[in-house]
Amino acid sequence: MNYKHRVSVALAFLFISAQTFGIEWDGDIFLTGGYRSDCFETSLNVLDDKEETLLTDKIKGSSIDVYQLGVKGNATFCNQYFVRGHAIYGNITDAGKYFDQESTPDEESAEVFAKIKDGYTTDYSIGVGYLFPLVRCLSLGPSVGYAYIKESVTMDDAKLEEEALPILDDLVYKMRWQGPWLGADILYNIQCFNVHFGYEYHWCDWRAEWLLDGPDTPEAFSDKRKGSDAYGNVFFADFNYRFCQCWNVGLGFKYQYWKVDSGRVVPKNGTFAQLGEDEISKVKVTNADLVTYGFQVSIGRHF
Repeated sequence: MNYKHRVSVALAFLFISAQTFGIEWDGDIFLTGGYRSDCFETSLNVLDDKEETLLTDKIKGSSIDVYQLGVKGNATFCNQYFVRGHAIYGNITDAGKYFDQESTPDEESAEVFAKIKDGYTTDYSIGVGYLFPLVRCLSLGPSVGYAYIKESVTMDDAKLEEEALPILDDLVYKMRWQGPWLGADILYNIQCFNVHFGYEYHWCDWRAEWLLDGPDTPEAFSDKRKGSDAYGNVFFADFNYRFCQCWNVGLGFKYQYWKVDSGRVVPKNGTFAQLGEDEISKVKVTNADLVTYGFQVSIGRHF
């Protein structure tokens, strides 16, 4: 059973149990869509068997347009306990830019430029919390949960110093951030208006893959990347208006910053020596991050 199915089963069990035992609850479910702008960066340090730097490699992705569609929901029990979650898929359009720079210690460098032609994102999260009423209509409380974030981009039209570099055409770079989070929620309700602010701090495992469309060569080969000390900061604000007693329309804003400070890189297939890279002892990740910000519009049903 995958993560999405576990979340669905847990929510269904929670709501059925609440109805069975007569627990007072209400909630909302929304269909949501919107736009997100992404950028990412990953830096590597290639070392020999003496732990000396052979070269550094930095890749960047920018101006990545993501159009999203998904569902989100929330429920409140006994006016103070709450659960919230979302599952959102994003489609990346032909608009992004990819940049790859390799540099040696004596300051020689080579730069590759390419277009990000397509890709996708997935964003799942589930959380629970408790609200403390502060004044009338205003509540504040802690929350805790688990999240899974993934992004995959595909490159095309790669060039090295204005010369075509077909070996990198259809190159795919995937990354994902997964782990628990701790946050705080602020809710303000007045008549038909509802405002929800939230912050989450995430502890994550980071995994990534740099995948060629063709076979590995000594000049370039597919690899796997991972780091276990990643973290994330997520801020969001949702503004909802209820009409006809049970329908909602909403507007939301969200900012995410995901980062890992150290990790390792290994070939996807074989070893460095088997790929003709005898000088390479290890490759370290010295930095990787993903920054996103965007807005969503939603329409939903209140229960």
